Amino acid sequence: MPESTPDTNSNIPSCQIENYGLQKQKLVLEDHVGEVLMPGDEFVIPTEGRKITLGPGLKLLTGHGPDGVDKITICKAGVLSKTKSNVYFMEYKARCVSYELDDKLQ
Repeated sequence: MPESTPDTNSNIPSCQIENYGLQKQKLVLEDHVGEVLMPGDEFVIPTEGRKITLGPGLKLLTGHGPDGVDKITICKAGVLSKTKSNVYFMEYKARCVSYELDDKLQ
């Protein structure tokens, strides 16, 4: 069963934030800007009526889960960032390794 944990950095009552192992659910995007987040963390969609845009590292899940509610989930580990125009994205470092013929691997 999910267990509720208190979150001292947020204005959300502790009964609304649920932990499933390391996965956090029912978080608010605005409260976690600048924090390191892991894949699987889930956020509720803001209800203020303002339009938001999801950038790299974030995904909108529509109608998933037992409650059938739309939610935003983290796909890449990194720091949650926001621009002035309500664009949320994950800052992360990705490396790409390319090999060529006759490369020696150590």
